[in-house]
Amino acid sequence: STSSSKSVTMAKNMVLAISIVIVILITLLMERSFISKETNEIALMKAIGFRNSDIVSQHVSRFFAVICVSSLMALILDYPFTKLICDRIFAVMGAVSGIVYKINFVEVFLIYPAIVCAVVVSGAWLMALYIRTIKADEISNIE
Repeated sequence: STSSSKSVTMAKNMVLAISIVIVILITLLMERSFISKETNEIALMKAIGFRNSDIVSQHVSRFFAVICVSSLMALILDYPFTKLICDRIFAVMGAVSGIVYKINFVEVFLIYPAIVCAVVVSGAWLMALYIRTIKADEISNIE
């Protein structure tokens, strides 16, 4: 273990925290935007008998599907982009060859995606609870 491992771990945790904040803000903004755009459809669904929990589940499952696909894409592109970007950074510092990347697969491919997925799903669920405030008689402009 080198003396820089604590600094790297701290930087890694800070990047994770910042990423989580950004992900939760985007999730909340998008879900609120979807709800306001789909108010008439939600009211219609309530009028024909859908329960709040069914509509909330539909909204949360949409976010879950997107985060699963995006996590899979990130996992596939992780190593190629690490090589592409980090090799150039290290080359500027003088390390032209012989760089071996030690990737903690459990952390990178399981723990971090699970954390991001949990944050997205819980944020979408919390914001989707706003659906309870929409009443079935709010159908105004169904085309």
